Amino acid sequence: MKLGGVSMFPYEKLQTLNELETVVYNYINKHQTAVETMTIRALAQKAHVSTSTILRFAEKNGL
Repeated sequence: MKLGGVSMFPYEKLQTLNELETVVYNYINKHQTAVETMTIRALAQKAHVSTSTILRFAEKNGL
């Protein structure tokens, strides 16, 4: 995610993401405003991943 053009996730953390978690990151980055009010299930459906992938992504990034 970006805030004022700055990534909210450190480069080191992004390097630890697997392929599906990277899909989640890219979706969040492109749809920042919409994601703010989404449930985990809605985000998973929109990003075409499982809710478990969303939870892993969140855990890895301290969310």
